Amino acid sequence: MTEGLRQTLTVEAPSKQYKITIDKKWIDRDFFKALAVNRKIVMITDENVYACYRELLEGFDVFVITAGESSKCMASYSDIQSYLIEHHLTRSDAVVAFGGGVVGDLAGFVAATYMRGIGFIQVPTTLLAMVDSSVGGKVAINHSVGKNILGAFYQPDAVYMDTAFLETLPDAEFACGMAEIIKYGLIRDEALFALLADLPVKAVREQIASIIARCCAIKAEVVAADEEDRGLRQILNFGHTVGHAVESFYHYKTYTHGHGVAIGMAIKAKLAMNNGIIDPVQYRLIVETIKKFNLPIAIDEPEQMPEVLKEVIHDKKAEGDVFKLIELETIGSVKIAAYTYDALVAMLA
Repeated sequence: MTEGLRQTLTVEAPSKQYKITIDKKWIDRDFFKALAVNRKIVMITDENVYACYRELLEGFDVFVITAGESSKCMASYSDIQSYLIEHHLTRSDAVVAFGGGVVGDLAGFVAATYMRGIGFIQVPTTLLAMVDSSVGGKVAINHSVGKNILGAFYQPDAVYMDTAFLETLPDAEFACGMAEIIKYGLIRDEALFALLADLPVKAVREQIASIIARCCAIKAEVVAADEEDRGLRQILNFGHTVGHAVESFYHYKTYTHGHGVAIGMAIKAKLAMNNGIIDPVQYRLIVETIKKFNLPIAIDEPEQMPEVLKEVIHDKKAEGDVFKLIELETIGSVKIAAYTYDALVAMLA
């Protein structure tokens, strides 16, 4: 449903129904005050977001973490839990994630496990978080052996998106979000991919609110059908098996999540071409679209790729000795395939 410029979508997950609201220049101090009526809220954010929006957050109870993937760890999780205990939060109170995907994942895992679950509200500030991580209820922290190893499915009470926050987003972070948007086009929406392939980057930015809404609608549909990632929802991991391996191998410092996913999608597209599933014209269109948004299609040290791929042993989609891989059928459609670890690594190398 669209009300003027404001767009509202409903996620009908089996465990909880909630709304996603998208608009521009509408989240202000009064908005946060309204969230705190008749309850306590603790807002979790990172140092970069806090530096940009200090005045907006002044006077609220805010826990600030170090920016970056390294904060999705047990130490940060424990520190926030202690903070909630010290501030006497109860099950009728709420945690508000104000930031990107790291903040949302960490805050959500805190909310899911504090007193067996308290209120959880997502206010994403990055493009990647808006189109992907803030919706669907996957919350987690990392372990030394891999990304998002410790986590839960815990749907938020609501997701509020203000596209004005994207105006302060660095170009590199915008590119990260575009990787996930390209993914949605490749797995589920040929028209969306065609839009991304055809339009100049500036025009994509101008249409970003409607593009975000389309991505959220796709994810809401998939989550409603498979909340706990047992089947259909796994298509949302297109490019992520390799992407997470890249992130993990380089200790989350050299390549961002968006970079990893872009590399994973490019590898999958090449695999599909080599197997005769897509033609060379489609392959070139995919990689040129990825590159157009300042995303890589390969790591800078290709000789290290065999070692990088060993990281897929920690992939969460594994079931016993079987690993799931999302493979491209055509632009707009993918399938779920199963492989042994050795076959998977040999195929991707």
